[in-house]
Amino acid sequence: YLNRAAAFNAIENYEDAEIDCSRALSLNRSHLKAFYRRAVARKGMGRLDEAEEGECARSRNCRLG
Repeated sequence: YLNRAAAFNAIENYEDAEIDCSRALSLNRSHLKAFYRRAVARKGMGRLDEAEEGECARSRNCRLG
């Protein structure tokens, strides 16, 4: 799911990227890359509040730029 989510983000298909990241997180809730890519997708959709409220945003390794 994560590689496809990265590809979706790259082509600005943020809705599908968010779905794939959520699926990945349903399998592994500690995967920081999934949180990050979902936050990027949410930011791309203009949902900044949700992107910043996510667990990734509280992580020391996550910056949305």
